[in-house]
Amino acid sequence: MTQPLLYEALGEWDIDISTGQVNRILTEGHEAYHYEKDELLSSGLQSGQYVQVDDTGACHQGVNGYCTHIGNEWFTYL
Repeated sequence: MTQPLLYEALGEWDIDISTGQVNRILTEGHEAYHYEKDELLSSGLQSGQYVQVDDTGACHQGVNGYCTHIGNEWFTYL
């Protein structure tokens, strides 16, 4: 869910919050998560017996894009 949609949903639930506060909640104080995310690919590649890669294409607002999945049954890295 995008931040604007999250902000809209919170407003529909009568939660009085600013867009800046939503952004801070989602982005600040998550250093441990970012460290874990940064280590995920190398750990998954070292521990797995195989790795599967898949590209998925899509068009969003008239612009072609893609998402690459790297992983196996034990980890996923996008």
